[in-house]
Amino acid sequence: MAKQKADTVKKPKASKKGVTEVGVSGGIEIPKFNPYSHIDAEIDSMEKKFKLSSMAIDKDEPRFSTGLLSLDVALAGGMLGGGWYTCFGGEQSCKSTTAMTILSSIMSQKDFVGKAAYFDYEGSSQADYIENIMGAMGVQDDVDKVFGIRDDQTGEWVVKPRVRYYAPDTGEKFFHYLAKMGKLLPDKVRMGDQWYFVYDNNKVNQKALKGLYDKKYFSKTNRYRVPAPDGTIQAVILTDSYPAMLPGIADEKEEGDKSLALQARMFSDGLKRVKGMMRSKRIVVLGVNQLRKVPMAMYGPSETEPCGDALKFYSDVRLRMSSVSIPHGKGVVEEEDSVVADGKDSYRYIKIRTHKNKLGGVPNQTITMRLVIENGEGDATGFCHVWDSYQYLKITGQVGGTRKKIKFLSGFTVVKRDKRTKKDTEHTVEFKSPMEGKTLDWMQFKTLIEGDKSEIRELCADLGMKKPIIFRNFLRQQVNSGKGYQYVIDHKRAANSSASKKEKDGEEFDADDDE
Repeated sequence: MAKQKADTVKKPKASKKGVTEVGVSGGIEIPKFNPYSHIDAEIDSMEKKFKLSSMAIDKDEPRFSTGLLSLDVALAGGMLGGGWYTCFGGEQSCKSTTAMTILSSIMSQKDFVGKAAYFDYEGSSQADYIENIMGAMGVQDDVDKVFGIRDDQTGEWVVKPRVRYYAPDTGEKFFHYLAKMGKLLPDKVRMGDQWYFVYDNNKVNQKALKGLYDKKYFSKTNRYRVPAPDGTIQAVILTDSYPAMLPGIADEKEEGDKSLALQARMFSDGLKRVKGMMRSKRIVVLGVNQLRKVPMAMYGPSETEPCGDALKFYSDVRLRMSSVSIPHGKGVVEEEDSVVADGKDSYRYIKIRTHKNKLGGVPNQTITMRLVIENGEGDATGFCHVWDSYQYLKITGQVGGTRKKIKFLSGFTVVKRDKRTKKDTEHTVEFKSPMEGKTLDWMQFKTLIEGDKSEIRELCADLGMKKPIIFRNFLRQQVNSGKGYQYVIDHKRAANSSASKKEKDGEEFDADDDE
């Protein structure tokens, strides 16, 4: 019998049942059975039955500005849809102000057409202060139009609210509302380069989406798919604050009943109920928590947060707030000349640390913000945009010098190492800023950021600029395009490479000196 050669044997074709060739044994190629090849079809059928949709994780998912440039770059460019954001800290640490600033920033975005709600459990909100913050963030409507106006007789909306204001008595109502919103809103997912609304198959959706949905996708998944213009947030919900969210069962308890962890259990059950669906629904929650002293603490942490540990674990981003003294001087309250009116502006400073950050950016980043206690017109307007702009320019490496002499730079050089060749190459970062090469003192910079149009026009003319510019809008565009966060990364690399080079040069010099 003639001996068969491996290279003359005809390879069998792979069958639908998963038969493939894997090698040669005794001169003959032996097919191998793949037991998993037929499972994909079964998984597709299972997804259709259980209304599951497999999707890729989007590394370029759109982010949304917090309204604070420094905080945006600390969060890798802004906030993500589906995130649970918690601001916590001690008394007078601007927790509510930060949350309201973020809400106002989302409301000011022209492409936001979703739903917004404000759960005021503490009952301490002030209409004037909220209106000042919203005005500073670019919301044009007054507070009555923002929260809606009802007819006194019929109770119908005369002006529909952009933000629905609630002052409920029990914490469960917040979770009921959030769970119901999740059922009302469609999924909003990205498939390829296109965003889609995805609806369940029911009679209401069938009637509403007739002629609009993708029939091929429906036949495959039993769900309706409609193109969406973008990946914007569908709902944003602010609650202030968690410790004031009393469980309903607590009202039924007799006075003096000290049942343990009622509130913690409420949060544990409620969060498990709603957290999983928030990403696909693109719902954002902004919450406020407190930081309290532990009485007579001798070992372990001296501070604690109420409402249990589940809230910490389920929060995607936790911002720790604390009041600090003036970074460049003494005391707590700072005063300086105003550019919005005759008189003085008074400020105090707040430190924000990204205590936890699962949605992009490096944890434990610290930024310092300045709060307007009172401007020249006697108004408290939230965080100071001048200081925020200056801090952003500093951490991105766009300015040098001091506050008395702010120098706008053109760029810097970054040394990057190629992972494959293991060689270092220099890369130049150019800002292409309209202020490149200019030098301003602090009051000029303050005028550039928050002066009126005539003052900005006059300043730009004095600086030799052909056209005036709204500089903070230019900085916002940097952040929104993703350049701001990349500048922060590159600036740190440049600083680290420069420091290591100096250290290396110093070591070599010491060695030569010893010789």
